[in-house]
Amino acid sequence: MINLDRATDRMDEAVRNLQKNGLSFTRFPAVCGRTLDAGLVAELTAPQRGCAFKRPLTPAEVGCFASHLLIWHKIAQGGHDRVIVLEDDARLFDGAIPNLAALARAPADWDLLKLCYAWRGPVPTGAPSIAQPSRIPYGTTGYALTREAAARLVASVVPFSRPVDIEIKTWWEHGLSVKVAHPPIGDSAHDHALTSAIDPGRRQAGGRAPIGRFLRNARYQAVRQMDRLRRAGASHGPGLAPCPLHPAMLRLISERG
Repeated sequence: MINLDRATDRMDEAVRNLQKNGLSFTRFPAVCGRTLDAGLVAELTAPQRGCAFKRPLTPAEVGCFASHLLIWHKIAQGGHDRVIVLEDDARLFDGAIPNLAALARAPADWDLLKLCYAWRGPVPTGAPSIAQPSRIPYGTTGYALTREAAARLVASVVPFSRPVDIEIKTWWEHGLSVKVAHPPIGDSAHDHALTSAIDPGRRQAGGRAPIGRFLRNARYQAVRQMDRLRRAGASHGPGLAPCPLHPAMLRLISERG
């Protein structure tokens, strides 16, 4: 469970939700992007290979990405084949344990399985299945990750220039099989937009001129789709050779891990 030290109210709500569902957890102190050394931020967010993002990342987005990177490193170095990662605004629906059990019985043909994402319908009551979506949902509210996938992400996504959820969506670059629990076993708290440390800065970083935002986004999406088509035949899934960690990742681990 990722949680900023100052976000005690969010942590309290998360604890109540998990306890109600009979689940224990380990708290992981999130990285505050504003406290990261400027030199390290520059190393971590150097121009992205292939396709730069449409706007600069906010400090909160950098901290969020760094938090997930450090967790992925711990998963890669740990002894569990699969680990569930939750952000502190995750709210699991009732029946989380049997739903997780149902997913555990399904074929494990995924590297990353999104468990919590935006859900507009009524609260699901049936057991979820594992699906390959036409579009991977945004967000990193809750997901399961294999140890091999964690190692591959840590070794392949640094430096980064996109938010962590966008990075996960670009499966043709990191080579992971990303699937979803359908329906999800949870979503984010309804007051997420009011309490998020990321959204306000994201809107500010995007700029105020609608035409400028539109052109930057159109250019980014065009380059992204061309890159996707160019790599469409690339292999993905288990078995890709590991590569050494980027020096910026090694520094992040040394300073914050």
